Amino acid sequence: MTQATVLYHRQRASKTRKEILCTSMDIASAEGLEGLSIGRLATELQISKTGIFAHFGSKEQLQLTTVDAAKHVFLEQMVQPALIRLRNSCGSESNASSTTLTNCSRFILHPLK
Repeated sequence: MTQATVLYHRQRASKTRKEILCTSMDIASAEGLEGLSIGRLATELQISKTGIFAHFGSKEQLQLTTVDAAKHVFLEQMVQPALIRLRNSCGSESNASSTTLTNCSRFILHPLK
């Protein structure tokens, strides 16, 4: 395989994985993780079960990856804009308020594991 062919296959695989994750987040947000299965995704995306399995390896890994992807979407679309508005509204308030805001931001964006 040429380098261009390999790059094409990697880009295609990345696109497919993103499509799977978007659909899995939609299903999980509406029905919970119980409604999420490799068979259902294969049917909805018109991809073989083997194709879905190749991206995640197991139903458990699919579920974990879906939750992680949803967390990133939530942080990006909800938390970060709220923190920016909060930071902007604090303006030139006390240094203690600024420190508290910074610590809260760090915890929300990078929680303890």
